[in-house]
Order: sequence, then structure tokens, then C-alpha cells
Amino acid sequence: MANILPPEAERLVQREYRARFMLVGSVTLILCSIFISAAILPTEISALLATPTPQTTPTPPGDVAKDSAAITQAQQIVSVLATLDASSSGPEFIAQALAVRPSGVVVTEVSYSFGEIVLSGSAPSPDLVNSYSQALQQNPAFTHVSLPLQALLSSPSGAFTMTLTGNF
Repeated sequence: MANILPPEAERLVQREYRARFMLVGSVTLILCSIFISAAILPTEISALLATPTPQTTPTPPGDVAKDSAAITQAQQIVSVLATLDASSSGPEFIAQALAVRPSGVVVTEVSYSFGEIVLSGSAPSPDLVNSYSQALQQNPAFTHVSLPLQALLSSPSGAFTMTLTGNF
């Protein structure tokens, strides 16, 4: 089927279709935005009307004693919290326990609960596990180092589990 329009006329028709498409698309978008605005507008108005305006009331002079008592109590709480913050925390003790680890000892799991750290890992020889246990016992931060006898006996995997207790 052959096109019977000359090329200039064909371009003119395409321009007309393009202009018509742009006009219809623009009008459609404008109508959609008006519809959406009309749908949202009542909600926005009700939200603005429902928002209470803050009212400031002057502090009566009789409340100064209550305020000073509250300030004193807050300062006491802050001083107690400051002493708790100054004390050592669990991660510091875990770092101390891992710092004395001899080379060749691999710690694969660390479990921490209040007052107790459990180290699990492996070593190529029981002597390394024993030296690690003795190094931990030398640290005054740990009150008790528990190493089961099975860890010192030659196990095929060299696995061990050590429990450290202290005030942390």
C-alpha cells in the first residue's frame, strides 16, 4: 500500500497529531492534579484546625522550691550515673582476655553476661591452652578462671571452653 500524501504533508499531519497528543496529555495531568488536590484538601484543613496552639503560662513564683528540689534530685542521679559510667565495662574485660592470648590459640566465640565471660576456641596443643589459662589467672580483673580438665587432655580438635568470672 503506497502513501498518497507527499512528505511535507505527512510531516504536517504528524505535527498536528503530536500537538493534539501533548494538549490532551497536559489537560489530563492538570485535571488529575486538581482532583488529587480536592481529595487531599479537606484532610489538610482538618489537620490544621485540629492542631492545638501552644499556650505558654508564666511560672508562678511558688514553684521555685519544687524546681530547685527537682534540680537537686537530677544532679544526684547524674552523679550516680557518672560513677557507673566510670567503671569498666564488659568489652574492656573481653579485650584484656584476648590480649594475653598466645599465638596459635584461636578464640572463635565470646559470650558475655554480667559477671561472666565464656571463651571458646581451639589450640594446636594443650600446652598453649594451659599457658593461656595461666596468663588469665595472673590478671587481677578475673577472680576465677575455669578450664575443664578435658581441654587440657589431648583432644583431636584442640577445642576448649574457658569461663572467666569477675566484677564486670
